[in-house]
Amino acid sequence: MAHRKKHTLQIQIKDRRGAFQRLLRAGDKLSIGLAPENDIIVFDNAFPKSRPLIECDGKTCRLYIHPKMKGGVKYRDSTLAFQDLIVQDILPRKGDFYLLTFAPGRKGIIKIDDTEVAFRFDGVAASDAGLPVYTWRAAVRKALGRDLVFKFLLVVFIGLEAWWGVHLSRIELPPEAPPEANKVQQRFARFMLQREQPPVVETGVAAGQGAAEESDTQSEDQEKSADEEASPGKKKSVTSVGLLGLIGGSGASNDAGAAVDFLLDQGLVKELDELIGAKTTLKSRTPGVGSSGGRGDGNIDDLLDLGMAGGIDDLIAGDDGVETVALQKKGNVNIQAPRAMRGTEEARGQRSTESVMAVVKSQYGRVMYTYNKYLRQDPNLRGKVSLDVTIAANGRVSSVQVVESTIRNADFVRDLINIVRQLRFSPITEGNVTVNLPFVFNRVG
Repeated sequence: MAHRKKHTLQIQIKDRRGAFQRLLRAGDKLSIGLAPENDIIVFDNAFPKSRPLIECDGKTCRLYIHPKMKGGVKYRDSTLAFQDLIVQDILPRKGDFYLLTFAPGRKGIIKIDDTEVAFRFDGVAASDAGLPVYTWRAAVRKALGRDLVFKFLLVVFIGLEAWWGVHLSRIELPPEAPPEANKVQQRFARFMLQREQPPVVETGVAAGQGAAEESDTQSEDQEKSADEEASPGKKKSVTSVGLLGLIGGSGASNDAGAAVDFLLDQGLVKELDELIGAKTTLKSRTPGVGSSGGRGDGNIDDLLDLGMAGGIDDLIAGDDGVETVALQKKGNVNIQAPRAMRGTEEARGQRSTESVMAVVKSQYGRVMYTYNKYLRQDPNLRGKVSLDVTIAANGRVSSVQVVESTIRNADFVRDLINIVRQLRFSPITEGNVTVNLPFVFNRVG
C-alpha cells in the first residue's frame, strides 16, 4: 500500500505584537477570538470568545471566513476574493462563519482589522501571498529606525556623563588639615587621628649628627622631667591627672568614656563643678602659696597647684585640711521575701522561695540605681511598692501587677515594673506560680 503524503500549512501572522510564523500539520488548528489565549486576538464583539480559524487534516485545510474578514485565495493565475464567494453564496455556512476548503498548492492572505495572516499550502512562499518572510535581521533594522531623536539624545547624554566622570577623576583635591586640638572638646579629642610623619632617612655624617642631636634632645627631656619632679611648685595641667584626667579622656584608662557617662548620671561631675565654683579656701601644697598669697580663694589656680601632686583625687580624699566631698549613696532598698507562692502544686514543688529571691536580689543594683536616679529629682521619694509577679514555666515573667503602692511617682513605679519584667528564672516542666514581692524604699542621710 502506498504511503500517504502529509502536507504542511505554513502561516505568517503580523499584528501589533510583531510578525511570527506557525506551521500547521495534520490535526493542528489556528484559533481566533476575544480571549487572550488565542493565536489571533480580535477586539470585536462580533467574534466569539474562541473558535478555529484554520484546521488541517493532512490532506486539505478548512478556512472559516467571517463577513468582516477581507482577503482571498490564489491558485496559479486565479484569485478568489472572500467577499465575492460570500455574495455569490458559493460557500457553505456554519453559524456566523463560511467554510472554505482548499487543497495543497494554494496560498492566500486574510485581513482582520489591523492583523494580516498569510498562508501557503505546500511549496508556495509566504512572500508570494502578500507578506515578506520574517527574519531577525529585518526586525533589528526596523527597531533601529524607530525613535531616532530619543536614541540620539540618549547617546549624547551618555557621552557627556562619561566625559564628566573622566574630568572629575583627574581633579586632585587639596588635603584637608585636621582640626586644632585646642578647639575640640577634650572628651572627643582623643578620637582624632594623628597625621603620620614621614620617616627621616639620613646617611653618612648627617645621620651621625642626627643621632647626636636626638641623644641631646632625649637628655634635655630627661632633665626637664627631673626638674619637674624636683620642683613641685611648677604647674601641671589638672585635666591630665587624677579624676579630671579620666573625665577629660586624657587618662590611661580605655574605659574613660563609660566612666564619664556613669559620673554624669550619678551627679558626681555636678558636685565637682559646685566645689570648683564655691568660695572655699583651699589649702595649697606648694610652700609659700596659700591664703596669704592671694591664691587660696577657690579658683582654678588652686586646683592646678593641687593637680601637680596627685590631681583632684587628693582633693576628694580630703587630707591636709581640705574638706571631704561626701559621695555616699543616698537611698536604700529593702526587698522582702515573698509571703506566699500561688499556683499549681507541681509548679510550687519545683520553685522555692529561696530560688526566686536569689534571682530578684541579683538585680538589686539596678533597683538601687533607679531609686537613686529618681531620688535626685525628688528628695522626699520613699515608700513601699508591692508587686504580684507571675512566673511562667519557661522562667519568663508573664505578668506584673501592682497590689499596693505608697509612692505616687508613676514613672518610678513603671521603671521598677520594667526591671521585674526582665527577670529570668530557671525553667520547670509545667505550671505557673505567682509571688508577692514587697519593695521598701527609704532615703539614707
